[in-house]
Amino acid sequence: MGFKTVNIDAKELKRELIEFKRVGRASERLGEMFIEMSQGMSNRRNFINYTYKDEMISQAILYLIKYSKNFNPDYKNSNAFAYCSQIIFNAFRQIIIKFKKDSDLKQKIITRAIETGESVYGKDTDSGGHAFWYEGRE
Repeated sequence: MGFKTVNIDAKELKRELIEFKRVGRASERLGEMFIEMSQGMSNRRNFINYTYKDEMISQAILYLIKYSKNFNPDYKNSNAFAYCSQIIFNAFRQIIIKFKKDSDLKQKIITRAIETGESVYGKDTDSGGHAFWYEGRE
């Protein structure tokens, strides 16, 4: 199974980042590049099997918009592609850590409920419902 390779011209990306920093507004082309880069990295072997890839991509795009203004084109070895790739990688890692903590907490609560035989209700603030429910032993 082959994946689409991301073909982004590094010089064009650098020009777009410089313009973004100067104007303070990302162009449509820069947005397309951010999306392509984020989707491309999400297909790497170390990220491909996560079920929450959409959240990872969204977070990466948000971070790219937030932190791309800090790109310094005057730095001796400035590489716009590497700079953006590192932002994406860090965003992905943060989402993975967040989801792992959430999963560990749910597992801990469910395990405790099974051991004690109590019902467990986890409030889901988004929908007003319950995130999980365990009835307890009879």
